[in-house]
Amino acid sequence: MKLVYKLVISFLLVTAIMGAFGLYMFQNVSSQLSDKQQEISDVSALTSAVQSFHTENFREQLDTWEYAYAPTEERLNAFYSHLITWEVLFEDFIDKAEAADLSFEEAELITRLQSGSALVRSAWHDVITTTASIATGTIESPTLNADGTEKYPFLNDMSEYGFYFRYPMFDMSTSDPENPILRSTMINLGELFDNAQFNDITDEFVSLQQVKLSTKQIEMEDLKSSLTTQFIIAFVLVLVFAIALALVMTRMIVGPIKKLTEVANQVSHGNTDMAVPNIKSRDEIGDLAKSFGRMVASVKFMMTDKED
Repeated sequence: MKLVYKLVISFLLVTAIMGAFGLYMFQNVSSQLSDKQQEISDVSALTSAVQSFHTENFREQLDTWEYAYAPTEERLNAFYSHLITWEVLFEDFIDKAEAADLSFEEAELITRLQSGSALVRSAWHDVITTTASIATGTIESPTLNADGTEKYPFLNDMSEYGFYFRYPMFDMSTSDPENPILRSTMINLGELFDNAQFNDITDEFVSLQQVKLSTKQIEMEDLKSSLTTQFIIAFVLVLVFAIALALVMTRMIVGPIKKLTEVANQVSHGNTDMAVPNIKSRDEIGDLAKSFGRMVASVKFMMTDKED
C-alpha cells in the first residue's frame, strides 16, 4: 500500500473515531439533560397548575360569600362561572398530578383535595333544593329571557363536572333573597370551602413541589458536572489513541529512513560492506530501501573494479 494511502487511512480513522465520539457524547448529553429538564418542567407545570387552582378557589369563596349576603341573578351567574373555572383548573391539576411521580405525602394531599371537591358538588345540590323550595317560578330551558339569551348560561357546562340539575329549573329571580334558609345554605357552602382546607392543602402541596424543584435543579447541576467529567475523560482517551496512532505511523516512516541514513553515512566513508536493512513495507519506503540496496551494490562493484 502506498504511503500516502496509509496516511490518508490513518487520518480518516482518527477523524471517524473523533466524529463518532463527538456524536455519541452529543446524543448522550442531550438525552440526559433533556430528560432532567423535562422532570423540572413537569414539577414546574404541576406547581403552576395547583397555584392557578388556589387562586380561583379564593375567588370562588368570595363569590359564594357575596351571593350569600346580597343574592342577585348577576352574582349567581358569576358564582356559577367561577365554579366551572374552579373545576376546569382542578381537573387540569389532577391530570398533571396523575402523570407525575408523587410521594405518599403528595398523593395524600391530592386525595384530600378530591374529597373536598366532591363535598362541594354535594353541597351544591343542597343549594339547588333549598332555592327551588322558596322560588315561585321555574324556567323550562336555558333560553327563557325575553331577548332570547340564556337566563343561567353556565348550568349546562356545570353538569359536565358533576353539578347535576334538570329542567324545569328554579328561577332565582322569583325567590326571596332575604330568606334565612337560602342565606344559611349559601353560608354553609362558603364554610365548606374553608372546612375542606383547599387553601391550606394547596399551600402545603406547593411547598413540597418547591423542595422537589430545588432538588431537581441540584440534580441538574450535578448531572452537568458529571457529564463534563465524562466528556473530558473520553476526550483524553481519544486523544491518547490519536497520539499513539501518530507515533506508530511516525515509527513506520522515520524508523526505516534512519536505518537507511545510517547506511548512507557508512557508504559515504567508504564502507560498502554494510548490509542494507531488509525493509519489507510495500510502499515508497520499501521501494526506497530496494533502490538504496541496488545503489550500494553498484558502488561496491565500482570500487572493487577500480581496485582491480
